[in-house]
Amino acid sequence: MHSQITLATIAVSEPGRLKEEHYRYLYDDLRAIDPDRPGRRLSLRRFVALIAEHTGRPGLSIAYWSKYERGLIRLSSAARDELRAVMGWPAIRPLGADVTRLQTARRRRPRKTIHLCPEAWERLNAARQEQGLSWEEFLQRAEEATS
Repeated sequence: MHSQITLATIAVSEPGRLKEEHYRYLYDDLRAIDPDRPGRRLSLRRFVALIAEHTGRPGLSIAYWSKYERGLIRLSSAARDELRAVMGWPAIRPLGADVTRLQTARRRRPRKTIHLCPEAWERLNAARQEQGLSWEEFLQRAEEATS
């Protein structure tokens, strides 16, 4: 695996605190092309290995990044720092909101489910990913559009 990655993802002079969508673009760009296998997407296994290579320690799990890719979770501050490490940017300290989110994450929110045929799910998921939204954001926009 190549240890040098050159990306023209986000033109920033001071990476500071990027917005959620910037991290999504960064993640998508990192996974877009496998430098060792042209024409193929970087697998999650190789992506996690890339993070470990840049951070010097094992990163978050393949399952975590898979959930992020599918829009099931938002990036944690640890995940943002892993993406920043690959870019050579310094880690960020968590904001008060991040710490509060970590402390309150133990409370489970009630969940509801819907069942879709695979084709409908593929169309919706493709539209959601194209917009760079989490499922919650995507569904909120859909609800607003119909009201």
